[in-house]
Amino acid sequence: MNAAQTGNGFARLDDFKLQRGTLGQGGQPTPSTFLNWSQDSVWIDPQTNSPDALLRTDSFPGCILNFPVTQNFSYETNNDLTRISDLTFMLNSLRLTGSFDGASPQSATLSGSELLFTNDLNGAPANLALEAMGPSYSFLLKQNLILYHDLEITGNGNATFVLEGQISENQNSTNVTKSGTSTLIIKSSPKYAGTTSITEGEIILAENVTLSSDVIISGKAILSGSGTLTSSLSGAGTISPGQGIGTLTIQNASPKKLHFEIDGVQADHLVSTGILDLSNTTLSWSAQNLTEVIYPIITYNSLIDGFRNTNIPPPGYLFDYNYQGNKIALIRAEDAYQVWSEKTHALSGGNALFEADPDLDGIPNGLEFFSGSNPAKFTKTHPLKASRISSSTSVSYPISSLGQATPFRLQSSADLINWDDSFPGGQLPTLREEEHYYGPGVGKFSQKIIIPSDQTRFFRFIHQP
Repeated sequence: MNAAQTGNGFARLDDFKLQRGTLGQGGQPTPSTFLNWSQDSVWIDPQTNSPDALLRTDSFPGCILNFPVTQNFSYETNNDLTRISDLTFMLNSLRLTGSFDGASPQSATLSGSELLFTNDLNGAPANLALEAMGPSYSFLLKQNLILYHDLEITGNGNATFVLEGQISENQNSTNVTKSGTSTLIIKSSPKYAGTTSITEGEIILAENVTLSSDVIISGKAILSGSGTLTSSLSGAGTISPGQGIGTLTIQNASPKKLHFEIDGVQADHLVSTGILDLSNTTLSWSAQNLTEVIYPIITYNSLIDGFRNTNIPPPGYLFDYNYQGNKIALIRAEDAYQVWSEKTHALSGGNALFEADPDLDGIPNGLEFFSGSNPAKFTKTHPLKASRISSSTSVSYPISSLGQATPFRLQSSADLINWDDSFPGGQLPTLREEEHYYGPGVGKFSQKIIIPSDQTRFFRFIHQP
């Protein structure tokens, strides 16, 4: 079976390579820049290292097709072949190979009839190999890919690989696994019911692409782009909205790594239409030329927890977890109160002043801003709480992610007349923080103070804009 067979009835087990081509006289490429798969002598048979023709009988589970880079020109190939039964051309592996170092960018375009991927006769999995090197070389795969068996996308190439055709399944549910350090851009919405596993490298979903399979991202892998995920998203890998700056839409997720890019007036945006849990998320940034007061970065339907202290915003900015009611935004620190009062809670005029109390609950706006409550909704309980067990007094209070940037003092008094910043006996009680205790963006801060059980002590906040 390893030798090339001719005639009908035998499938050849050859690794066919498209002939690389050279520039002939007059600067014209040989072979032509447009090739039909069925043309004579446009393939190289590695068994014999000689030109060959691809036959319909070569369409079988052992077929391997190899498309190399070209240094001096771009080319397009057209699949005009089917099996001898007139059904879809079948193969085991499609390889994009070679090393490009040409003087100007070039590309290869694969178009024509769809392809059916299947395991080979020994059970080797169906494979799309992204091996070509050279960032200035592009492969554009326009053909639709039908999966009879699971597909493995492999390769460590750094060329640009774009899948414009659609991946679908033949009958049974199939899975797609991406390994290797290469990056694949997907421009058509896949239609398979199995799982998408990204174990290494990157998959970029272009705008308007919907991926409906469950997605698992391993620690070394990245999912990015401006598409939409409609099923579950899990794993230790990185979610990075946009290809550059863009918006990625997901459903339910507990992302382990999130990466956002900000450049000037633009910022990445993540939209979650389900439940978003940020309790174990590590955040990273590519931020430059920050000019805006507000950068909305996440829109959520339901939010569990928030970023931890190890995840800090870019210098000069704060997290607002309730911007416009359902967004996480970066707010420039010096404008935080104005954004909170006017944008988030729609206060205006005198009602927006720091000392105003538009909801008449006895808690002025400044303290509501500090403690994370709503200035337009009556707050029934005071945010400052104190409790005593014997001589140990515990004082606790909420501080919002925005309020932490403003100066405040906790004072105590024995008579409600004389107030002091220091605690009895010069105590310096440890400040304990419980992040997001009252909800995303509102933590609980507490201190324990020793006060003789027969003494009365009062506490208050002094908070300034």
